Amino acid sequence: MFSAPSFTNSGTSESLEKKARKQADSFLARISENPLKEIESVSFSYEAHMVSSLNVRMKMSATLKMEKKEKGYISTFKLTEPEGKDIWSWLLLNLFGKHTKEYKELVQSIETLLTERFHIGERRFMTDNLEEFLPVRKYYPNQTAIKVCFNYDEALVMFWEDKKQEGFSKSMKYTDQVGPLTGFFNYLFFDKRCTRMRIMNVLKQVEDSTASEAVSGKKMVNYLFESEVAHLGFNNTDQHTEYLMSAYLEKGNLLDIIYGENIYYQLVLDAESNIKVPYAARIEGIISRSKKRNKLKMLRERHPDREISEKEIFAEADDILAAGNVRVYLKKFNVTIIPRMLLKNYLNEKGTVK
Repeated sequence: MFSAPSFTNSGTSESLEKKARKQADSFLARISENPLKEIESVSFSYEAHMVSSLNVRMKMSATLKMEKKEKGYISTFKLTEPEGKDIWSWLLLNLFGKHTKEYKELVQSIETLLTERFHIGERRFMTDNLEEFLPVRKYYPNQTAIKVCFNYDEALVMFWEDKKQEGFSKSMKYTDQVGPLTGFFNYLFFDKRCTRMRIMNVLKQVEDSTASEAVSGKKMVNYLFESEVAHLGFNNTDQHTEYLMSAYLEKGNLLDIIYGENIYYQLVLDAESNIKVPYAARIEGIISRSKKRNKLKMLRERHPDREISEKEIFAEADDILAAGNVRVYLKKFNVTIIPRMLLKNYLNEKGTVK
């Protein structure tokens, strides 16, 4: 026997956005009282709402955190497992959805944790390293964790396919790249509302090698290690014009589970300090890797004599999406300030922040 949790009406999109805006305004009021050098940590909790097949309505919580560590900062990004928003969705998700390969893939993709370390450079954060931490239970026997390190002395960005290995696997020339979390906090504290940044895009794409090897747990792993130019600015598209701002990458996706060319978002900005925070966003959908692989296989069988483009795979969204109509709202924030009496000693020990 088991019982469903009680559900309350979470509100309409308009009411959720209004509450999120209130949180964002409170954050600006709180952060404007203290310069960056006085901040011990800052974190944001966002709630993502989405709709999957059979009209199952799910929500997930995402947390971004930045805190002082030694002479720099460490940032983390975590997602919780999806849960049903109402009794119908809860039943479908728990009785059926959680047992599907599609759902398990989604959970596997959000269980992996990436952390970034960065420091203050010339009026911006600069990434030191990006490191993956695997979940307690590995999903295949030879699963490894990746790592990226920035060597500013040699103007190199180095990538490890397995962070336990002594030598790096690949490298590229440093051309002002930052990690995705470093980019987020640069946008929050330093950048203009409309800006461009060079993001380090590192992905691990995994699939079964063959039908026989799938049984033994062997996997084929492809690593993506490249620079992406991200553009953030006013929404000049003719889509979702209720969102003032939009972001897009010049090529591909930063995450291979996000569907759509743009992320649309709302922003509050303190004109005097230039500090800003996104408080609401819309993403077209979440890609199902298994659906995408199945469609690619079908297209290859149908057209064995030519290359299959991403455009063909994405032609019909319903064929590849695990969930659509993704709305994200700022739920709460937390700012921890270093007590003024301890600030002088702290800066002497940890290094100054301009």
